Amino acid sequence: MLVIPEKNIADDLISSINKWELSNKVVTVVSDNGANIKNAITEQLRFHHHPCLAHTLNLSTKEALNGNDDLNRLIIKCKNLVAHFKHSGLATATLKKCQEQMNCSILKVKQAVDTRWNSVLIMIERLLEIKDPLTIALTNLPSAPEPIEASEWVIISDIVPILKPLELLTVELSGEQYLTMSSVIPLIRGLQFHLRNIQPATDIGLWLQSKLLDVISRRFSILESNKIIAKSTFLDPRFKKTAFGLEENARNVQAWITDEVASMIATKTENATQLNLTQAGNDRAPLQKQGNLSLRAHFESKLAEVAIQSKTKPSIMATLCVRHYLELPHIERSADPLLFWEEHKHMMPELYELHKKYLCVPASSVPSERVFSKSGQITNDRRSRLSPDNLDMILFLNSVL
Repeated sequence: MLVIPEKNIADDLISSINKWELSNKVVTVVSDNGANIKNAITEQLRFHHHPCLAHTLNLSTKEALNGNDDLNRLIIKCKNLVAHFKHSGLATATLKKCQEQMNCSILKVKQAVDTRWNSVLIMIERLLEIKDPLTIALTNLPSAPEPIEASEWVIISDIVPILKPLELLTVELSGEQYLTMSSVIPLIRGLQFHLRNIQPATDIGLWLQSKLLDVISRRFSILESNKIIAKSTFLDPRFKKTAFGLEENARNVQAWITDEVASMIATKTENATQLNLTQAGNDRAPLQKQGNLSLRAHFESKLAEVAIQSKTKPSIMATLCVRHYLELPHIERSADPLLFWEEHKHMMPELYELHKKYLCVPASSVPSERVFSKSGQITNDRRSRLSPDNLDMILFLNSVL
């Protein structure tokens, strides 16, 4: 595998950022945890790096699946069985004939690949679907691989409902037509709740359930203290503080948002004060010529008093603003948070600006990887002379049509 040097990655990123005039707009950069791209982001560019949560979930599942020898042997057995049907025309024809005789859907086996854990789930799900015709087909094949035993079918039936919600969560986090980062905390909490309530019937099922809960808890333990995830969740009117498992974490993110709002208000107030002082300086010039120094001193003392008061007001105003937001009713889970903020932007302008800053961050880098996959499909050997501009236009049209 070709590893791109981190300096090259950094140069390409900064070139794109400058081209689109995004230098002062980068909140964070989301990518997988590859050392080269992570170092390019944090060491070369000095940007904040956020790990792709879909990749983190992928690593969590792989760690769990690889931690039990009995489970590994069963998965290898399934892979060998599938490989036999993939490479044998006779085996494939026999399976199809059995499916026709049993009035079953004509389904082929699906092979797992090492790079994608969910392909293991897809493989064993398909084996469960074709269990009966597959079993009969194996008895009619002269050089069939070792069949799956009855006790092993029970294990497969046990682990599918354990793995299925992780696949669904991966798909949810990898979306590109809706907000994803603000849903991370409630989705992970929902996954943990679901896993705890499954009742496996086998020792391997019980082990996998326990292992997944342990790995997910360890890898995702800092979700609520991650400022970008926490702020994004807080600013999503579907969740606000209710998504947080610990009240302390909910209070912390409320304080972070309040401080940021106060800073924004203070900046606006300071700019307004400077403008007033400038205007006052222009207005008092005639007074100085007339020697009305007492009027000047009185006016400047008033301005100083206003300036002092303005330093304490931002925190109070920010607290009231955030409190008002929290007092508004939650919107429906299916409602659009962006529409909510568009309707309330004049009522809560600072929070409106913050929602644009944090809710735009994706939970996963998968959407951008999809672009490169499509790019590879479009610029194949037969279409290798497409200009970069034409390729960009085709990719854009592909994403919106």
